[in-house]
Amino acid sequence: MTPEPARPRSGWVLELHGDLPDLKFWEDNFPGRPLHVFEREGVFYCEADALDDLPDVKSVCERGTALLQIASAVLRLWRSHITPVKIVAVMERYSDGSWGCRDLFIELSVQGWLSSVYYVDGYDQSPAELFMELANRDERVGGALDDFASPSLDMPCLRRIAETIWTEFDPKDQSKAVEKMVADGLADREGLNRFLQTVNRGAKAAHSPFRYERFSNSMSLGDAQLFLGQLLERWIRSKFPRVPMEVRNRRT
Repeated sequence: MTPEPARPRSGWVLELHGDLPDLKFWEDNFPGRPLHVFEREGVFYCEADALDDLPDVKSVCERGTALLQIASAVLRLWRSHITPVKIVAVMERYSDGSWGCRDLFIELSVQGWLSSVYYVDGYDQSPAELFMELANRDERVGGALDDFASPSLDMPCLRRIAETIWTEFDPKDQSKAVEKMVADGLADREGLNRFLQTVNRGAKAAHSPFRYERFSNSMSLGDAQLFLGQLLERWIRSKFPRVPMEVRNRRT
């Protein structure tokens, strides 16, 4: 028995989630291509020319999120409360007009991390307790952690956190700061430079003058978030002096 040939894909469909009045406003203002928001049986969907030629669900999720972010900024010109609608699922759209199975967006697009929590050498308090105490007395650490708590953690936010860190090593010269950070073991030079290039140049850049420069080796948003999270933890840990062995022995 020969397998059924794959149906040719003609594009993608995003299933949306949000408040009904807001979604109606989206539908009213994006009634057709290149960005089309529409309702079918009580559920709202989005199609876009910019998504149709993308090769896989991951790239559709990333581009779709960015597209809806820009669209929400346009709508905010007329409605101050408008926020980006959420993508619930992604479906293939076939040339005959039918749709494929729903791929849940959260399972495919969220690049989170789950790592072990190691105590700071020589300290009895948990790292969380130590970091909180440090944030309360160190304005720079507190500011970086406050930004890291942002629900978006987009490229501008990542750049701001990184800038909080590297300006401690050299307030004006990023290259000199990178050398000092590498020497202190906070990151390897290649990875750190790639991260800084990502948030400063290219399509996802946070620094506007360089946004239209091409940078072929950019990190994805998920990879940049992971790198920054690891850098932030190492930087905070570096602020706790090592406790001499004899002091630790006296404690026990």
